[in-house]
Amino acid sequence: PGVRATAISLLGTRYPPDETAEAIARALKHRDTAVRAAAVAALEAQSPASRDDLIRLHGLILPRLTDRSRFVRVEAARVASAWPRQMFSAEDRKALDAAIEEYRESLMVNSDQAGAHLTLGVLATNLGDVAGAEESYRTAMRLDPAVVGPRSNLAQLLNQLGRQEEARQLQLEEVRLLERDVGLLPENAMLQYRLGLLQYLLGREQEAVKALAAAVELEPQSVEFLMALTLLYEKHQRWPEALQAAGRLVELQPEDPMCRQVLSNVRRAAAQSSD
Repeated sequence: PGVRATAISLLGTRYPPDETAEAIARALKHRDTAVRAAAVAALEAQSPASRDDLIRLHGLILPRLTDRSRFVRVEAARVASAWPRQMFSAEDRKALDAAIEEYRESLMVNSDQAGAHLTLGVLATNLGDVAGAEESYRTAMRLDPAVVGPRSNLAQLLNQLGRQEEARQLQLEEVRLLERDVGLLPENAMLQYRLGLLQYLLGREQEAVKALAAAVELEPQSVEFLMALTLLYEKHQRWPEALQAAGRLVELQPEDPMCRQVLSNVRRAAAQSSD
């Protein structure tokens, strides 16, 4: 079961939903708790984008909100909390709210840890509780001033509220923390990626390119990392690098229309620039 659970997790994060839907649907009914929980987590990458998606995902997640395993129920609550609430009927929302409360209680077991409050902040954000989210993120920062994560999340929230100056100060603090962590763990691709995105948000685009290129070099199979780098190359009109990166995107995901569109856009822009 452990190997199967890991495989299901990889399916959800590495492959397009239309290629994984059947396997994930089967795993959601598996007798092993870890496999069902992994299948629920895999649904996180399949955020509803249409009415058909809403109907399909609703049918998949709903039984897991009342799963016999608390582990599966709270994982279902975590994933479903980010989905539109209107996809659930009034009766369904009772199950959702009960599972969310279990999820919240499970996090509060570690209420002395910054990570628990960071996750509570994400949950509050998903549920539209802006004040609760800000409080949770600030609590996380207070409990562990050196932790990475809550500042970025809070900055995103404050930007949405029009509090740009506060948000920028938090982002500057987060960059310093990420640079520290990258120095300690230079082989960690995700840290490089997060640093690159934050540098971009701060307008430091050369630093962003450097960090994103490092992330891609460390994890060349990541479409997410490569997509960000490709778009930044395109923005800077670095056509040889952009064309190479866009071509690699299509190699990694030949059936993905977004990857094919990016390659088409880069080819057209590169050709126009040479005219």
